[in-house]
Amino acid sequence: MLPTVWFRNTWAWGNSDYKPRLEDDAHGVIDIFHKEIGQYWLKAEGEPELLFCDNETNTIRLYGHDDVKLYYKDGINDHIVRGAQTVNPKKTGTKAAANYDLTIPAKQSVTLRLRLTRMQKRTLPTLIIYSKPGRMRQIAFITAFSTLLITSIIK
Repeated sequence: MLPTVWFRNTWAWGNSDYKPRLEDDAHGVIDIFHKEIGQYWLKAEGEPELLFCDNETNTIRLYGHDDVKLYYKDGINDHIVRGAQTVNPKKTGTKAAANYDLTIPAKQSVTLRLRLTRMQKRTLPTLIIYSKPGRMRQIAFITAFSTLLITSIIK
């Protein structure tokens, strides 16, 4: 399971050179900063591996053109699926995921707890995402809602 946070790539549109940042803060916390929305933290319960790349189009894969960027948006997938060195070892970028390597037996469920907040790290409210059969729509809704929420805050 890869709960993921990312910034919409508006810097590539040519309107602004500003590029927001995500980075590993420590102990399963992703530090989120954008000049227009300020500081947030995403706390992933447990000790998942935090993976970082940039929300940039892989021009080599799509167009055969090398734009000299290193960690494209498909980097997390390529790292998990093929073991490729496509995530940023410095643990920074504009896209990040908490890698929960789970084996879920049939008819069982697992609860992952994540907290997205502007409050201090020690008093974070909990967002629960379920991986029960039939709950993928709920996960998709939460992801879409989070994207809408952050996008509308930026506008």
